[in-house]
Amino acid sequence: MLSPAPDRRTAVPLHTALVLPFILQLVGTTCVVGWLVQRNGENSLRQLATQLRTEVIEHVHDRLSDYVAAPHLVNENNQIALNLGMLSWDNLAQAETYFHQQALAQPSIGYVGFANKKSQYLRVGWVNRLSEQPYLETAVQLQPGGGTLTFYSINPKTGQREEISKTIPDYDVRSRPFYTIVHKSSSAVWSEIYGNIAYPVLQMNASLPYYDQDGNLDGILTCQLALNQISAFLQIIQKDKPGEIYIMERNGYLVASSLETVPLLLPTNPATNPDPTSTTAPKLPEPQRVKASDSNSPPMEASSRFLEQEFGQLSKIEGEQQLDFYAEGKRHFLQVSPFQDPYGLDWLIVAVASEADFMAEVQANQQRTLLLCGFTLFAVTTTSFFITRRIIQPLQTLIQATDPIAPSSPSFAPNPPANPITAINAAPPRFIQEFDRLHQNLTHLTHTNQHLQTELLTLEQDLQQRLATLEQEKTRSEQILLNLLPPKLSKRLGKSKRSPTQYIKEVSLLFADLVSFTALENELAPLQLVQDLNTILTTFDTLTDHYGLEKVKTIGNAYLVIGGLSNPTLDHAAAIADLALAIQSYVLNHPLARDRGFQIRIGINTGPLIAGTLGQKDFIYDLWSDTVTVAAQVESRGNVGYIQVTQATYDRLKGQYHLEPRPPLHLKAQSPVKTYWLRSKRSVP
Repeated sequence: MLSPAPDRRTAVPLHTALVLPFILQLVGTTCVVGWLVQRNGENSLRQLATQLRTEVIEHVHDRLSDYVAAPHLVNENNQIALNLGMLSWDNLAQAETYFHQQALAQPSIGYVGFANKKSQYLRVGWVNRLSEQPYLETAVQLQPGGGTLTFYSINPKTGQREEISKTIPDYDVRSRPFYTIVHKSSSAVWSEIYGNIAYPVLQMNASLPYYDQDGNLDGILTCQLALNQISAFLQIIQKDKPGEIYIMERNGYLVASSLETVPLLLPTNPATNPDPTSTTAPKLPEPQRVKASDSNSPPMEASSRFLEQEFGQLSKIEGEQQLDFYAEGKRHFLQVSPFQDPYGLDWLIVAVASEADFMAEVQANQQRTLLLCGFTLFAVTTTSFFITRRIIQPLQTLIQATDPIAPSSPSFAPNPPANPITAINAAPPRFIQEFDRLHQNLTHLTHTNQHLQTELLTLEQDLQQRLATLEQEKTRSEQILLNLLPPKLSKRLGKSKRSPTQYIKEVSLLFADLVSFTALENELAPLQLVQDLNTILTTFDTLTDHYGLEKVKTIGNAYLVIGGLSNPTLDHAAAIADLALAIQSYVLNHPLARDRGFQIRIGINTGPLIAGTLGQKDFIYDLWSDTVTVAAQVESRGNVGYIQVTQATYDRLKGQYHLEPRPPLHLKAQSPVKTYWLRSKRSVP
């Protein structure tokens, strides 16, 4: 065997050659990671703060919308019950039982009741549903002109009165904020926020007026919302999160806070030497509210004062704002978002957090990262030395064992050049044959790999085909959903499990009724009658799409269309009017409609409403509001072959169409409504 050429380079142990480069790479990586962590810390801090504040405010928006919607829905249900005779001052026992069941069924409201113009008042429920001893009470005052308001405790199981718990003398419900507010608004509205006169609770009431047959105010329906329930929800959201969140009105007064230590009302002085045996509530001054700028929370006080200085007035804040400010030498992150509803609420949701709250977590993460890198470096170095020793020892033993059998013929193979690594330099030449065998195995593995890649490509193509099939099915399902619901609501339903609802400030509704349909039921075969009706309503669908409107539903031979739902910029009143004239012309002139004797009666109204679906299965898209009720009655009270529109619709059509005034209609549970006949569209000069 030929001897290797002499090499004067320093011999390096194999374990050092294996471990040292890896350790150098690991040390370099650790240094780079530490530098990047330090460099990106501030950016990560800002992104984290913005993300947390945005998520919290979005969550508050969603839950707050549910809270403030419930009292008005309760009042609307009670108005229906009042119109049906289920609620009456002549049967207070039945009314009290009805209110008791409503209070138990709605966990987000306080009490529910009604009052009339004679100052008679009945309500059932809680003032403070979150107190340690939540008392379910009935409060009643039946003396005309005002008298003593008497509170009775209620058995929660039977709903029966048990004993008098409190009385308030000289009580006139007509002077309370939730009654006086209806004189300023003829529809559903929120009262101002005020303190309860019997309990230290900040509250507001949803009030809905009801009228007699002459259109005069007869009383109100009311449903209370205690604002400490909103504070409790904010405390749950903000738990284990940095900073705090609070809600205030545009005048700066607090509505709710995530801090239990921040009061919403200033304490009032109790009566001097009260009689412990008396149930009569002592006369107390009206509770005083607390402004955010006067609260006992430094971040809340500083952030509210900063907003007043930044915008001049809180009423000038429009849209969501993300701001930074300094207080007591510390940087704070601030995010404010307006919250409004259709019944008069105009609040500001504010989230504020100190930079130090986030920096502590970022610094802790940096320390953990560096400690983890150091521990990893130590563990890898120790493990590498141990493993290389276990590898090198058998290799050295093998080299020593093969030395006696190594071929001595110089024609076997040339000696490899000398290597500075001692273990490799000591390997016998016969290892070259083993390397050749390994090379052959590698070639075989390469061919096998190519075959596997071909198989993988075939599988990928099959997978792409299956994915394309699934995408087609998904598109078909989405199209079916679009046929059932308006585009915006179908998208919201696809993203959330919650029932999608929306409030629309102004839409136009069309009710059309084929009034001769009932008479034809006795003249035509059922199948032929349905086919004829389908032909006519299909034409209505085509006309509806032509004018950019949306069909809500058909109920037998009645047809309901809405404008301004998915496309708020559309001149929905004019589009509805054009559709009504087109339907009227079709029914008058089309051979099928004329031969069958179909006649049409149409009613149109414009105003706000709530639209959405009920439940999570077998979706039913529906509309709720006085706008729908008035439109339906305007249609049913119209003449056959005519189009009747309300004053609200007339205000948007005048000047563009020929409209003929009619005497006012006296609708059920509504003030007199002025209406017009829609004759035709004016020609453009």
